[in-house]
Amino acid sequence: MTTEKGRPEHANKFAEVHEKSKKLRAEKQKTRQAELDRNAERMQQEITDTDDDLIINRDIVKRDES
Repeated sequence: MTTEKGRPEHANKFAEVHEKSKKLRAEKQKTRQAELDRNAERMQQEITDTDDDLIINRDIVKRDES
């Protein structure tokens, strides 16, 4: 059997599955990228917090040495 586009029905089913698969892969990639972005942001915040702690500790040591 063929469809209105002249393709066999199984070809239409394949095209449907292929489109769904592409959408799922794109959604999965978007989710993964969002997770990576959150992780990078969290790591950057940890670095900033550590830098702030080091500056505070340095200032305390300088004050104590004076």
